[in-house]
Amino acid sequence: MLLNPGSVLGDRYEIIEKIGSGGMAVVYRGKDKKLDRYVTIKVLREEFIGDEEFIERFRSEACSAARLSHPNIVRVYDVGEDGDINYIVMEYIHGDTLKTAIRKKAPFDSRSTINVAIQIASALSQAHKAHIVHRDIKPQNILVGTDGVVKVTDFGIARAARAATMTTTANAAGSVHYFSPEQARGGYVDEKSDIYSLGITMFEMITGVLPFQGNNSVSIALKHINEELPDIRQYNPNCTPSLEGIIKKATMKKADERYANIDLLLADLMRARTEVAMNAEQEHRAEAKERSHAVAAGTAGAAAGAAAGIRMSRRAEAAKELREAQERAEAERARIRKMEDEAVTAESPLVHRRAESGSHFRENIPVENRADDATRKADENEIDLIRFKKNEEAPAAEEPQVEGDVNTPLVSFEKYGKRLKISKDDNYEGEYMAVEEVKKSRRPERKRRNPRKEEEYDNERDRKAERRVIAAAIVTAIVLIVIISSVGLRVLGGFKGFGSGEKNIETPQFIGMTYEEAQAEAEKLGLKLVKEGEDYSSYYDEGLIFWQNVDPETMVAGNTKIGVKVSIGLQEQEMPDVLHKSENDAKEAIIKLVGTSPDIVYEESDEVKPGHVISQNPEEGTKINAHTHITLTVCKPEEGGDVVVPDVQGDTENSAVQSLTAVGLTVGNISYLESSTVPEGKVITQTLTPNSEVPSGSVVNLVVSSGAPAQEEPEEEEPPREGGSGQPADSNSTSTQYFTITAPEGAGDTVHVKVVKTDAEGTTTVIDETRNLSDFPFSIAVTGTGSGTVTGTVDGQTTLSENVTF
Repeated sequence: MLLNPGSVLGDRYEIIEKIGSGGMAVVYRGKDKKLDRYVTIKVLREEFIGDEEFIERFRSEACSAARLSHPNIVRVYDVGEDGDINYIVMEYIHGDTLKTAIRKKAPFDSRSTINVAIQIASALSQAHKAHIVHRDIKPQNILVGTDGVVKVTDFGIARAARAATMTTTANAAGSVHYFSPEQARGGYVDEKSDIYSLGITMFEMITGVLPFQGNNSVSIALKHINEELPDIRQYNPNCTPSLEGIIKKATMKKADERYANIDLLLADLMRARTEVAMNAEQEHRAEAKERSHAVAAGTAGAAAGAAAGIRMSRRAEAAKELREAQERAEAERARIRKMEDEAVTAESPLVHRRAESGSHFRENIPVENRADDATRKADENEIDLIRFKKNEEAPAAEEPQVEGDVNTPLVSFEKYGKRLKISKDDNYEGEYMAVEEVKKSRRPERKRRNPRKEEEYDNERDRKAERRVIAAAIVTAIVLIVIISSVGLRVLGGFKGFGSGEKNIETPQFIGMTYEEAQAEAEKLGLKLVKEGEDYSSYYDEGLIFWQNVDPETMVAGNTKIGVKVSIGLQEQEMPDVLHKSENDAKEAIIKLVGTSPDIVYEESDEVKPGHVISQNPEEGTKINAHTHITLTVCKPEEGGDVVVPDVQGDTENSAVQSLTAVGLTVGNISYLESSTVPEGKVITQTLTPNSEVPSGSVVNLVVSSGAPAQEEPEEEEPPREGGSGQPADSNSTSTQYFTITAPEGAGDTVHVKVVKTDAEGTTTVIDETRNLSDFPFSIAVTGTGSGTVTGTVDGQTTLSENVTF
């Protein structure tokens, strides 16, 4: 029953628009006219109108949920009815579901996953304290507001709807991905089931995928019961070990191996959040330190470069002044040589006489009169001759090394000023010409300074300093490269994910093979098989692989390591005493021991309650394992009560019909499908989940094998066409493959189905029609050529998308 916009329920709640639908209700956005606020209104579907027992349970548990008050729980405001319309009024959240966020942004990082999980766990803690079990925790029932607050919805409703909604295949298919093993078996459900479902939700957040996939709800439920959780790091290597451990503990197959209560899980999540925050702070400090080191290294390099530049600039200026002084000295020597040549040519006696008389005159002058003689003005010719003689006798002066500031004079008398008592009025040139011959120094002989060699020494010292600066720069560059590389590798997911290559290999099914067979298959595909241990198995005989850490059909890169465990034999247990127990409790006890469900035979009895065990075979204490045939005789349930769905998969069609009708179920549509794995005439799948509890009279649809597909005779190969390269003109093969179409969660009573095939011959529409929801799941045959894809949509929502090689 669809309500039109503008409709008013209970003279108070106005319908504005439809915003969704589920297996039990249609959801509207409405407005509370009395309090002038937006609300969410859930209106029960028409099929529940006549079920007074369900409506009463619905009201009772909705009222229980309304008593919950928590910031992470959607508030229930009101429960009411308007004629035949039963509705519930809830808080309206501006935002979207967690499922939508996962589709858009997953995989989440560890911090985001933990923050969302803490809010969900906090809500569950409040509910569990009020003795309310959600029973349907999944991302679709978790709302994320625009303010970032996470709120859990449908408290109590899932519990009320559990039995009745099992008849709706779409609802079962939508929730079965998050079912706990005990829910999948139809067993006793308590708070630990919510813990398991939260663990699956956390797995989907951190990886972006569901842990268990299948063509129908039955196969998915069996995986929840039998298969180990996939390796989280295979999908997200950045998941922290603490979060990985929390998810694994929350999703243990046995309820008593999970967290004892939600508060223990919440405490571990709090610790994991603190650990993630501390790690992030340490990384931030390390990166800041690395940046400061890089800046310091750059500054030091710049300073060294600047100092070297200043030193080189001073040396260049000093060298320029030195060259100018050398040029002036060379010009002076040339002038003196010219004067000497002229004097020798004329053989002037004046020069010799003046030299001799000058010497004699000095020897006979009294000491007190010599001061005047020392300061007399010398003849210009004598000065020139003495200068020339000095230049001839003394070796040529080497180029002095210029040090200090560029403004320092090349020659200075400052350090000799006190010793020589030189004044500004002294005649430096006259004193230089009249001084006596310098006597040999009494001080020990020292090596004469060689300015040119000292310059070479300074240059060598500068070169060594430059080499040290260059070496330091190289070391700094190497350190920076290592730091940048390590940061980059962390961003890319670390060494594990770096350079691992494209994920283009489909993981095969190793379970059921011997280790040797699996190893050969892995080597052929370019994978590495690792034996992670041996243990007893509930299903597989000795020597066969019973567990692998990567799900079959998962795409992985070459050289990926696949861990497996090998069975050392079937695990044996003692048959328990299940007499007078309910059918559900008896089956759960046996499945918990050996992993297989017993056969159920129904008989009438006046001594045993309906739905309880009359007899068992084998007897209590007998050794049993997965291969043991166990039969329970159960008192036939009363008409109109709940019944447990028998597992008829693998049974013949007649036997399946008899088993289903014997418990009070109605066999609906039986379709036939070719199968190369299930023998002809035996049931492939059933629509109701085996071992689940449903109302008597519920409809069950079956898919029965029509036998293996016929082998097509190989066509004769045509000769190559003229002008070809010797290859056949068309090497694409043609074959028929089968696909199962399932209905999405929240589908209506009738849906539009469209299946499109794309292959070597182009795009073709296989089916485009409207079907009843009770037809699902159903199989279709698709014939194609070469490689292509098959895509199926139900009401515009994609439920099938596979790459196919025909």
